[in-house]
Amino acid sequence: MMDAASMDIDLAELTPIPQPRSSFPTYSINISQRGYIALNQKFLDTLKEKIPSMAVGFCIHPNKQIIAIFQSDHPNYRFPGGGRIKDIAFTQSLVDAGVVLPARYVVDWNEKNKCWIGILNPDNQIPDADVLARSLDQPNRRGRKSK
Repeated sequence: MMDAASMDIDLAELTPIPQPRSSFPTYSINISQRGYIALNQKFLDTLKEKIPSMAVGFCIHPNKQIIAIFQSDHPNYRFPGGGRIKDIAFTQSLVDAGVVLPARYVVDWNEKNKCWIGILNPDNQIPDADVLARSLDQPNRRGRKSK
């Protein structure tokens, strides 16, 4: 058996192990079936750096496919420091427009408009009306319906 404490080893002979890539390396905004809007960690860190107050302009296109977040003199939305907020009215508006939950908006900086633009992930499929109707009516961990 080899003795790790006393063996001679040339570190130049060893192959470096690369850091694994993030499973989702881009910025994103995720919307849960329970009504939560959550910024992924990478986007949250950038937003906190650029807009420490987390008070932003937060808008959505009428077709619900595009979200914009931007610095504003008159912010209409404030994300908490953890980047996650429950917003049933917003989430319900997505469901009413046929967006399947959970939903993910892939976000990138738009230099021309000086804002972050999120585009609804095209992998979302529009299910039948029954699934949409139940989308926000999932029981929580204790079996109660969300309010």
